Amino acid sequence: MEVTFLSLFMVFVVMLFILISIFLYLLTKKVANNQTRAKINQYKEAYRLDMFQFLQAGKAVSFGNFQDDQEKFIACKELLQEYANVIASEDMKERINDFAKDYLTSYIQKELKRRRWSLRMNALYLVEEFEMAHLTNELSRLYNKRKLGVLEKTQLLKLFALFDHAEIMDYLKNNTDDLSEFALMDILSVMTEARVEQLADGMNDLPMRFKYIVVEVIGKKQLIEYHPLLRNLIIESKEEIELKIRAFKAMVLLGMKLDSDIIEEALESEHWQLRMMAARLAGVHRLEVFKDKLISLLSDSEYAVRAEAAKAILTYKGGAKVLQRVVTESSDPFAKDMATEWLEKESVFY
Repeated sequence: MEVTFLSLFMVFVVMLFILISIFLYLLTKKVANNQTRAKINQYKEAYRLDMFQFLQAGKAVSFGNFQDDQEKFIACKELLQEYANVIASEDMKERINDFAKDYLTSYIQKELKRRRWSLRMNALYLVEEFEMAHLTNELSRLYNKRKLGVLEKTQLLKLFALFDHAEIMDYLKNNTDDLSEFALMDILSVMTEARVEQLADGMNDLPMRFKYIVVEVIGKKQLIEYHPLLRNLIIESKEEIELKIRAFKAMVLLGMKLDSDIIEEALESEHWQLRMMAARLAGVHRLEVFKDKLISLLSDSEYAVRAEAAKAILTYKGGAKVLQRVVTESSDPFAKDMATEWLEKESVFY
C-alpha cells in the first residue's frame, strides 16, 4: 500500500513538474514574442515617414542594412504591405514593386525553397501582392519540380495568369479537372483581356465547367464584343441550363439587351434561376412589354424570383404605384409581402 501511494505521489510530482515547465516555457515564449513585436512596431514607426516619402516622391532615403536584422526586415515588409493595401497611385505602386524587387527578392527566393508548405505559400502571396514578375523563372521551377497541393498549384497558376506566362493556357488545360470552379475563377479573373478572349474564341473546345467560368469572366471584365457569343449560348444551350443561366448573368453585367422573345421564354421557364435572371434583365432595360409579367412573378414560388421582380418593377416609371396597388388589391400573400418589403426598402411610404 505504501509503495503504491509513493508511486502515485512520484507520478504526481513528475506531472506537476512537467506542467510547470510547459507553463514557464509558454510564458517565456510569450514574453519574447511580445518584446519582438514591440521592437518591430518601433522600427515601423521609425521607418514610416521615410518609406512614405520614398513612395510618394521617389525621394532617396537610406533604410540601413535591415536585411540582416530580422525585426527590422519584418518591420519594413509589413510597412510595405500596409502601403500596398491602401495606395491606388500607379507611380507609388511602381515604387512599391521596385522596393520589393530590391529588398525582398532574395528573401522570397529562399522561402520558395523551404520544405514547409506554409512558408512557400506565404512567399507566393508576397509575389502576388508586390507583383514580382521577375521571379517567374523561380515560380516555374517550383511548379515543375515539386509535387504540389491544390492550393499551392492554384496560387502558382494565378501568378502565371497575372504575369501572362507564355505557358499559362497549357497549364490550365492540363489542370482543369484538379481545380474547383472557385479556383478557376480566381485564376481567370487576373488574366489579361487578350488571354480571356483567346479562351472565348476557343469556347467550343473547352470542358463545360471551364465554359462556365469563361462566361462569368466575360461579364465581369465587361468584354462587350462577346455579346453575340453570350446570345448564342442562351439560345443554343437547351440542355445545359447552368451555362444558359451564367450567360444571362453575364449579359446583365454587360448591360446589353436581348431579343424580347428570348427574355419572354426565360420568364416562363421551369427553372427559377432563369426566371430570376430574365426579370433582372427586364428591369435593367425597363422593358415595358414585360411589366405585367413581372407583376405576375410577384406570386412566384421562389423568393429570389419574387424579389427580383419587385426590384425590376421599381425601376419603371410609376413602379412604386404599381407595387402599392399590389399591396392593396392583390389576394396573394406572397405578392403583397414582397411588394411591401421593397416599398419599405426603397423608403416609399403609402
